[in-house]
Amino acid sequence: MKKLLLLVIAALLSLQVASAQKVWTLKNIPNPHKNNYFIHVSDPENILADSTSQFINRTLHSIVNKADVVIVLVNSIGDEDTQEFRNQLFNYWKIGDAEKDNGLLMLFVKDQHKMEFETGYGLEGVLTDVDCFAIYNQFMKPYFKEEDYDKGMYVGVTKIANKLGAEIEDTEPYDDDINWFYIIGCCLLFLCCVKWFFDLIAFLLANKEEKKKMFYNGSTYSLFRWPYDKAKEKGKFGFLDIFVFLGRCVLAVIGILLIQSIGVLFMATSKGGSSSGGDGGSSGGSSGGGGYSGSW
Repeated sequence: MKKLLLLVIAALLSLQVASAQKVWTLKNIPNPHKNNYFIHVSDPENILADSTSQFINRTLHSIVNKADVVIVLVNSIGDEDTQEFRNQLFNYWKIGDAEKDNGLLMLFVKDQHKMEFETGYGLEGVLTDVDCFAIYNQFMKPYFKEEDYDKGMYVGVTKIANKLGAEIEDTEPYDDDINWFYIIGCCLLFLCCVKWFFDLIAFLLANKEEKKKMFYNGSTYSLFRWPYDKAKEKGKFGFLDIFVFLGRCVLAVIGILLIQSIGVLFMATSKGGSSSGGDGGSSGGSSGGGGYSGSW
């Protein structure tokens, strides 16, 4: 009885492990076009969030007259070579219009850390292997290395769609990270503009005595409490003083914009947005027009 119980437990454990490590093949990967031609994403294990899949489906269907793009995301295809698998799957599903041969297959294999691109001959002139290399390494790979597959696919699909004729302005999903450099720069610039505006209005509306008082008190011209000792000593505000004042204002604006630029640069570099072509290489499919194999 104990032996039978142990065998049952072992069988259940083996089934659980097998289900957790499901290996996908050409025949059991769901074809997204099979039941609904508006669906372009096959993600049977929900690697992507629903919102990301919906965005990709809408984006890719907007260019369906120019290219038939199918995206497959799986955790494992076993010991199969990803390049051969993508080519076989491309032909097995017959992706793209038969006359235009405008198909594109993007295969994501998580356990092998591979992203495969297979293109039909009709797309060779529009989406080359070099284009796939650049889009993957510059825009997708940095996110994949951080295991942020949603953002990687979001940005990559947007770039590919624009390359194929779409016009999508927002190529970055919303980022929860707060860029304090940029926010502080915007606030400082806004406050300075407000101060200059009201100081100017107050000075223009003041009478001669009030203007003289405002000048000596430095309430109008001393941005960030900068002293104007020389002007006060002379008792008047000459052309050179005006030039110095405007110069300091310009320098202040440049400084604030520089803070904003540093913030933008910091935000870009923190995402790893630099290209690196050391991984993967191009390889043409036997029936597809070409392809690219990238890793992370």
